[in-house]
Amino acid sequence: MDVPVIHILLVEDNPDDAALIEAMLSDAPGSWGTLRHVERLATGKDLLSSENFDVVLLDLGLPDSQGLDTLRSLRSVAPTLPLILLTGLHDEELGSSAVEMGAQDYLVKGQIDANILSRAIRYSIQRKRIEETVRKGKVLSDALNNIYEIIDLSKDFSTIITRIIEEATRAIGADSAVIYLLEDDRWVLRYAHGLSEEVIGGCLGRDEIEFSRLNVGENRTITISEGINRCIVERQHIQSVIEVPLITGEEVVGAFSLHYHSPGALFTDLQYDFARKVAASATLALKNARLYEEQIRAEQNFERLSRQYQLILDCAAEGIFGIDTKGIGQFFNRASCEMLGYQPDELLGTRVHELIHHSRPDGTSHLFEQCPIYDTLFRGTNYRMLDEVFWKRDGTSFPVDCTSNPIVEGGAIVGAVMTFKDITQRKQAEQALRKSEERYKYLFQNANDPIFVIDPKLAFIGVNNRAINIFGYTHDEFLQMNILDLFPSEQAPRVRAELKKRERGDSSPMFTGTMLAKSGDYLDVEISSSALREGTRLVGSIHIVRDITEHRKMEEAIRFQATHDILTGLANRVLFMDHLTMSIKQGLRFNETQAVMFLDLDRFKSINDTLGHATGDKLLKAVSERLRGCVRETDTVARIGGDEYNILLNQIAHVDDAAAVAQKILVALNKPFFIEDVELRISISIGISIFPYDGKDAETLLKNADIALYHAKDRGKNTYQFYDAAMNTRTVERVRLENRLRQTVERNELVLFYQPQIETTTGRLVGAEALVHWLHPEMGLLSPMEFIPLAEEIGFITEIDDWVLRTACAQNKAWLDAGYPSFCVTVNVSAKRFRKPGLVETVRNVLQETGLPPKLLELEITETTAMKDIEHTIPSLTRLSGMEVSFAIDDFGTGYSSLSHLKRLPIQKLKIDKSFIFGVTTDPSDKAIVTAIIAMAHNMRMEVIAEGVETEAQLGFLHDNRCDQIQGFLFSRPIPAEEFSRFMQ
Repeated sequence: MDVPVIHILLVEDNPDDAALIEAMLSDAPGSWGTLRHVERLATGKDLLSSENFDVVLLDLGLPDSQGLDTLRSLRSVAPTLPLILLTGLHDEELGSSAVEMGAQDYLVKGQIDANILSRAIRYSIQRKRIEETVRKGKVLSDALNNIYEIIDLSKDFSTIITRIIEEATRAIGADSAVIYLLEDDRWVLRYAHGLSEEVIGGCLGRDEIEFSRLNVGENRTITISEGINRCIVERQHIQSVIEVPLITGEEVVGAFSLHYHSPGALFTDLQYDFARKVAASATLALKNARLYEEQIRAEQNFERLSRQYQLILDCAAEGIFGIDTKGIGQFFNRASCEMLGYQPDELLGTRVHELIHHSRPDGTSHLFEQCPIYDTLFRGTNYRMLDEVFWKRDGTSFPVDCTSNPIVEGGAIVGAVMTFKDITQRKQAEQALRKSEERYKYLFQNANDPIFVIDPKLAFIGVNNRAINIFGYTHDEFLQMNILDLFPSEQAPRVRAELKKRERGDSSPMFTGTMLAKSGDYLDVEISSSALREGTRLVGSIHIVRDITEHRKMEEAIRFQATHDILTGLANRVLFMDHLTMSIKQGLRFNETQAVMFLDLDRFKSINDTLGHATGDKLLKAVSERLRGCVRETDTVARIGGDEYNILLNQIAHVDDAAAVAQKILVALNKPFFIEDVELRISISIGISIFPYDGKDAETLLKNADIALYHAKDRGKNTYQFYDAAMNTRTVERVRLENRLRQTVERNELVLFYQPQIETTTGRLVGAEALVHWLHPEMGLLSPMEFIPLAEEIGFITEIDDWVLRTACAQNKAWLDAGYPSFCVTVNVSAKRFRKPGLVETVRNVLQETGLPPKLLELEITETTAMKDIEHTIPSLTRLSGMEVSFAIDDFGTGYSSLSHLKRLPIQKLKIDKSFIFGVTTDPSDKAIVTAIIAMAHNMRMEVIAEGVETEAQLGFLHDNRCDQIQGFLFSRPIPAEEFSRFMQ
């Protein structure tokens, strides 16, 4: 008899003890497979996790664990593996505790020999196997009892079988199980547990299945159909199968199958016997279920037949009654009695016609021989009455929809059945529908928007009065036209396609286009379309046309503002950078040369200061026109702010071409300008950089052109200069200026000026904007435009912003303490400061330090800053608004706008840029934009302030259009705090 090979893990830190154990095993009788020796508990646990052993010899005193904790730790990774403890001490209490914790034996070193050790190992393995067999038998017995209880407690076969499969699979430790049923001579997989969906529903031919216990690991063939072999065995990786029949009497009615998926997992005889008993239980459940189903069907048939007649009569919503050939009532259902107001015994045996159908709707007499029911009785015709009335017991009538059908027995008519229903509600609905149609016609004809109804061929079949008024055609003229006749010919194909899409429901109901009135005027329109159908048949479509011409103009104006300078109509920096970037890409691809010019008007500031901004703005417009005339249409001229311009010359053949254009510009601008009968002469300085020699990206080319510009100014202005790498004089000066700028706060060289903000209707002071100036020790007082851009460029703007905030709040608090009327001080926040973390905390600290009430502080950010990172903007503004700090959007209309974002911001005020205010009395576009901004802001519950107000005419326009506040030279220039105090007095 072959002795099984035993694999042993020895966990022992003493080399001598380990060698002794190994020697004992060598001398011991039997077959020992392997002995793996480790000295530490951790190493032993790792081996148990990766290899299979039959028994563990464990020393309780190890370097990394002592005593029973060693046993407890090992049991955590091998809870069922036989385990023999080795110890150098004879301790009965320790041995007893170890056995209680799951050890199979307890051996004292020095008191064992090869036979004792061999016997202990084999006994521990056998004892563990016996315990496992008993446990499994108990589990299987309990499972069978549960299955018997399931069958007793439930009558639903599907529930029973599902629970039987689950219980059997759990008890036997199988990975999956199925039950096949024989249905119409085909084996159908009806119930499965632990298998994929693709197997369920498969069918087997009756002769393709045998019942056996098979183990794939034994290289035996599974004798079920080839299809099931593929689906179950291969795809589910089944390694071992038990399959037993479900037998009723002598007939096989199904099969029960259990599977192991893991290699080496085999079924035992005990499990096979358990499977047969489960199959017998499933067979019993199937038999009971079929008997129960037959019983239920029989009872249901009986109940259905017994109730059928009653249901026909009393459960029908319609009234039903029968008469014989003399018109005598034979039966009446509940609904007929309720509708007519009679009890059944009052109708049975009477001539029904005389009771309920004796008169016509107009009250005239209605004889039985003239009644359609008479024809049914004596001619056998079916008849339906739609314009008749039945009379109630109380003498009132109601309209009915009634049908009469003859009753024929043995070829002879023996009576008739009447079915009727009260159609009072239908008649009322028809009347309401007629009124609704009249109301629809009224609304259709008096709608504010044109409405067209067209047939499937796009011809007009209806138009409302508004369409006639707007498009100028008469109703009859429309009916001779096609809807495409109202569109320019080039749009017709697109419009036809759009209409077809909406007929099919392939897109949203709305689209836009341009329509043509009879007068020749073009209208931008938004068309909302709906298909008209009768059932599934398309009979036409209805189209509501909204005139969006003015809306389009406003959208175009806003889009234009996003990429163009409002004052001059030239490209702004955004559009210029876009064109320059594309030009660089083209130059790199086709080896082309481009030129970038940076232009600055000489002495423009003095003109602005002496003649005013209005004259300065007109001069800038005139300069822009001359610059346009000096370049090609393919070139780009941009105003980037103040009196600075950029020009992009595309695809120049030689550097001399750029020089020629620069000379042309100098000549053009040297000619006098006549602004409001005043002759003005200016000059311009030009810096030029050449792509690709002076830079291969937009920023570098602009920077080098800027360096060349300042070099040109140093050479006496009114000239041009190409960039040269050797130009560093201005760079040194710029660095010196930067260093001085960084010390302004420390040296107390910054000073705040305040410009009043006036309430338009009352003239009352309601606020002041704080504007920072630099008192340079050498250059004198510098305006914000002369150093703020540099501060932003070098990253010093945050320090300046914080200084302005603290100083303005402290000054406003001082005015408040001095008894001046309270007003809101407005502080500009730069884009960099706004996006830098800590703004909310800084504002809170400044307000606490200065004691200024938060409601007397307004922070002003530009439109572009607010919209650039909306997900950052909203939380910051919301937190500050929660502190009662208010917000205004500066230069509104000059940057990127998104009304969907704007409405989400806690903004209290919009500031209209002065470039719009300048032209409100002369330029229709500026008027329209300012009016639209004011209306939009008020609709969004915001206030509006206009800056740059310099004339009474501008003030009058803003007052008439309900602008809330104004700010500008008309009232005061920006002035120091001391002078502002006198202004308030």
